[in-house]
Amino acid sequence: MAPGAVLIGHSLGASHLLRVLAIRRPGFRARGVVGLAAPFWGLADWDASGYAFPECGARRLHGIGRIELLRSADDEVVGTADDDACGRALPRARITRTEGNGHDFASGPLAPVSGTVMRAIGRQSAV
Repeated sequence: MAPGAVLIGHSLGASHLLRVLAIRRPGFRARGVVGLAAPFWGLADWDASGYAFPECGARRLHGIGRIELLRSADDEVVGTADDDACGRALPRARITRTEGNGHDFASGPLAPVSGTVMRAIGRQSAV
């Protein structure tokens, strides 16, 4: 995969992507990672140690240019506690909350999603 790649995951796919990169590919180079509606495993509602982000994970993602996390305020699956926990585990991640997209981002405005991807690429969104 080219170092200029942006990797995108949703829900379990987003949290697992970050975990796998931290555990199995420390120093992996990518322009960015975008996580949509990423749960933080280890909280009361997400207690499954096999999915937990490692404590040393943030420093092992040094090859990732930008980490962008996006969640909708009306997400019925992943809550604000997950954002807070992600922020503590990944202090350089930009966490953005949007409105009206639910958990699956199948409804509501797409501008927040495209803007998040554009930031991960390193460009300002025109939307």
